[in-house]
Amino acid sequence: MKLSDLSADRRRSVVDVEGRPGVVALVPAPLPRQVSVANVLLPLEQAISALAMLRLTADGFPLARSAEFVLGRSEAIASAHFAHEDCDLVSLLAYEASEEEELPAAKLRQAVNCIKALQFGMGQTSGGFAVTLSFLRDAHRIATGSAAVNGIPGELRSRQTWIGGHRIEVARFVPPPASRLEQCLADVEEFVAAPKSMPLILQIALLVAQVEGIAPFEFGNGIVSRLIPSLMSAGAGYPPLFMSGFLYENRQEYEEAIAAVHLRNDWDRWLSFFLDGVAAAANHTISTIQAMARLHAKWEGKLAFLRSDSRARDVAGLAFGNPVMTVGGIQRQLGVSFQTANSAVVALGKIGILSSFNGNRRGRVFVADDMLQLLGSERKQEASLVTA
Repeated sequence: MKLSDLSADRRRSVVDVEGRPGVVALVPAPLPRQVSVANVLLPLEQAISALAMLRLTADGFPLARSAEFVLGRSEAIASAHFAHEDCDLVSLLAYEASEEEELPAAKLRQAVNCIKALQFGMGQTSGGFAVTLSFLRDAHRIATGSAAVNGIPGELRSRQTWIGGHRIEVARFVPPPASRLEQCLADVEEFVAAPKSMPLILQIALLVAQVEGIAPFEFGNGIVSRLIPSLMSAGAGYPPLFMSGFLYENRQEYEEAIAAVHLRNDWDRWLSFFLDGVAAAANHTISTIQAMARLHAKWEGKLAFLRSDSRARDVAGLAFGNPVMTVGGIQRQLGVSFQTANSAVVALGKIGILSSFNGNRRGRVFVADDMLQLLGSERKQEASLVTA
């Protein structure tokens, strides 16, 4: 990290890195309690409008929880892609449907951990959600558990780290020394606790950038920071904002915009980018919910020929949130016998709602191809179901 990359005010926040002559680390400035929006008014208005429309759309759709479930899986996959895991939605859903007790295949482990961390966080959103040091540590422990390659999951780093470059002397960014972490994280907690008139999405944007700039852990800081939009939006009464897909697709701008905050105190670039992401994520969820509503109507037409008390109708409802399933899983979710669950699957197969994924094997997996197509996914070869 070169001093010439930093603005004059940020140069005053550098400290020497112990044992590395000539190398400096950057201590992030305290989070601003107020932020100018003069240069981001349009993206701010669009993001606020999209988030409000998302809540309105979800409130009017009976299967909104199913949409949240499957989109949460897509969120976990996108976040895992940052760790270079080549996982896909069908393989992940098939693993979950199989209810295997073994560890998932290596390519799925980070996504599975991300789901666990998201579920942990969602369990804390009733009545509001606050980003605290305790939460960051617990979420990191869960999200990186079996994937951590450096440091101890859930423990603040004890040594200097850097971002970009094969060695610290040529790093693009050097976050604060371990000795400054508690000070930086205390400011985050003070920001969260302080009364603010700032719109929710601006608070989220500031916190994501700050956590990444502090880099409290040796590994997995981004995985944890990308949980914040989902959990803070849910805690405020909105559907979760799943932003990892947008951030991954635009990862170069994502990295550069966060670097602009910490190197040059340029909040405008980050806020403009992040607000565009909020609108994109909200609109994607809205489009998914609307597509699910159309599919629901289509399936109702197919189900019209079945008895009104047919369990096949219940299984079709499950398929919106679980488009990859097993008879045993259906049996447990509905509290019915294996024979009843199997008969429902057969009935849905005859009308084209479910089809077999892995032939006549024991523990057969069935898929709702219409839902997978809606989610932009597709079947993968059976080898993708193999566990470690």
